[in-house]
Amino acid sequence: MRKRVLVALLILCGLLFFFLGLEKKKNQRISMQLVSYSEDVAFDSLNQIIMYGKGECIFESGESYFILSFDGKINLKKLDLIWEIEPDKVEVIDTDYSGVKNFSSIKAEEKVDNIETSYLKICIGGEKRSVLKGITIWGNQTIPDYLYEDGEILFDAYDVRNPLRVWRVPIKRNIQLLSDGILGNEKDTLSEHEKIIKFMEYVQQYKIGNTRGISEDYLTELARDQIGACGDYSNIVAALAATQGIDTHIITLANYPEGSGHVVIEAYIDKKWSLYDPTFCLYYTTTPSEKKRPYVLGFAELKDIDNVNKAVKVIEGDAHITTEASYDYMGPAIYSMASPAGIVDINEKLYYENELSCDSNIRLSREELRNYQGATYIGIAGMNSSHVWNLYNLTPGETYVFTIMSSGVQGEIFDDFRVFAQMEGGKIVGEKDYVFSNTNSENLWQIQFVPEKNECEIILDYNEISEYFHYIPISELRVEKGQ
Repeated sequence: MRKRVLVALLILCGLLFFFLGLEKKKNQRISMQLVSYSEDVAFDSLNQIIMYGKGECIFESGESYFILSFDGKINLKKLDLIWEIEPDKVEVIDTDYSGVKNFSSIKAEEKVDNIETSYLKICIGGEKRSVLKGITIWGNQTIPDYLYEDGEILFDAYDVRNPLRVWRVPIKRNIQLLSDGILGNEKDTLSEHEKIIKFMEYVQQYKIGNTRGISEDYLTELARDQIGACGDYSNIVAALAATQGIDTHIITLANYPEGSGHVVIEAYIDKKWSLYDPTFCLYYTTTPSEKKRPYVLGFAELKDIDNVNKAVKVIEGDAHITTEASYDYMGPAIYSMASPAGIVDINEKLYYENELSCDSNIRLSREELRNYQGATYIGIAGMNSSHVWNLYNLTPGETYVFTIMSSGVQGEIFDDFRVFAQMEGGKIVGEKDYVFSNTNSENLWQIQFVPEKNECEIILDYNEISEYFHYIPISELRVEKGQ
């Protein structure tokens, strides 16, 4: 009898420790890093609190903020902000890396359930001074451990099997482990089309926001944070497919809707290229009842309205359909109207069209040029970029000077970079060619032209084909009436 009681007690103790362990795992203390902060925040003081749990950080009156990262998505359970002097107002926001996209507000000092977050923005405000003494966050990690390991490289940044070689991003073994995990036990029975669908369904859980940016660890950081936009969704799906032996490439669809754009992928399946949209888990098919191996239209086919009229748009997920405007990106109009549109590859040239009103002299800084798609450089830097500038409100017969200023040649090679200009609707007066060089005292390409009408088109181009990044960044663009 005593033995039975002892065994029962041991079992009960074991179960108690087991459940206590589970609870502890569910509510473990989460480590964090300081990502960014407003100018008035004392970094050293705040970082001491975040990293070592000691010291104090003083916030003067007015509005302040700081952003915390957890190096991946967590399930947040509780957030404690410990104040010596409380501020008038505190707001805690589930945000993205930039702190621009606000997903939801979270109340501090309260237990929360099922709040999944990768970044928290702490906003402090009021007319009085406040003093922060500590921050504690409780929850659990939701990301697999292998995404935190420094895995070996499966495809390096130049491997032709790597669809992200255009961004010089390697695909590591942990991305293959991720793809295997997504496919699960069905891996060997799924068709290649079904695998792409599984990968697109996976990214439906990603929030829409800004990422940490391109780096060697871009893919693992993206998979940890699970925040991105159409380009990120396409990149991760293309990479996941590549680890399963499916050839893919990225397709850009620029300036549609006007001033915007979209990114999708093509996968080589059943001896043809088929287009998939990871953002909306979407494809076009002429055989919608066939789920395993449907005939999926490729980009070239989608540009032809006759093909589109015979196809059905299949949407397998709606997590990223946020407004009516989302439907503009789903096509079919975007495939024929976007410009430029095509494969993103070092050897695939894209001509970016922009327009300028020339009723007065124009001077655009590099920062201002960011408002014009593809306008910040000419050459090979991921996107293979040339320019088409549509100029209007010109005076026919007058002489104008179109000027490109650059800091010099950049990229993976630094040889001289040769460019040339062409014109429609007018005449170039003088030299059409120019050589940018890092030995020049200044790099100033001036194109004198005379328009025949009140509008014309200038094409800025280059002849080089290279496997390496080679380009000129544009520091300033001008259009002025000449002498």
